[in-house]
Amino acid sequence: MLQKQLKQIASLVEWTFLGNRHLFILCGAVQFLMTLALVYGYSLVMGEVSLEEKLYLGAGAITMGLISLGCTMAAQEVTGNRLDGMVEYLRTLPVPRITLVLADLVIWILASLPGIFLSLLVVYSKFQILPQNWLLVIPILDLVLVTMLLLGFSLAYSAPPSLTALVNQLVLMVGLLFSPILYPPSRLPEWIVSIYNYLPFVPAGNLVRNSLFQGQSVNIVDLGLLLFWSLLALSASLYQLERRD
Repeated sequence: MLQKQLKQIASLVEWTFLGNRHLFILCGAVQFLMTLALVYGYSLVMGEVSLEEKLYLGAGAITMGLISLGCTMAAQEVTGNRLDGMVEYLRTLPVPRITLVLADLVIWILASLPGIFLSLLVVYSKFQILPQNWLLVIPILDLVLVTMLLLGFSLAYSAPPSLTALVNQLVLMVGLLFSPILYPPSRLPEWIVSIYNYLPFVPAGNLVRNSLFQGQSVNIVDLGLLLFWSLLALSASLYQLERRD
């Protein structure tokens, strides 16, 4: 049974790759440009930055790149697939719905790897900081990416295309301008920080900054919140794929 499922996933990954080869260039470009713009752009605005601000900007820029991939690009890809009938076709395939989601996740994770490497280079070129625990780089960044991808998938599967586009923009604006990912939470009112702490974006930034760049142990609360949002979004995606319109 397990061998059959693995073969199904491998076949779906190959098929998904053939239809999404452009992602391997596009994802790297988006992550590189996002990190470049945030790291160098914010530095110009802020002037001389402290070590703490360097850590927030460096880790935050990488996190924002992953948020963009999952909540914006992936959601747009799924929306396009819905409009051209691809999602309806996928629903007719005699495979478990979770294999459809897993195949997409594999492709997006592989496509993100060059961009992750480029983002780390950009951060080092500006701030001369590197991850302190290289063994955690891929697991933590992939967990963040998977969470954002599943959020993007669930939104695109559940909402009308026009609403998906609006929410995509709101996520980026709220995440980029207000959430304490690129700067310390002490600069925001406590009630706003308390709300952000229960959303997946700030815990993702905390894990990248604290566990990777500061060498701290993985925060169980942040990890648990990401896993909670991942499972919630996965459940919503599977529910929508099981539906018959």
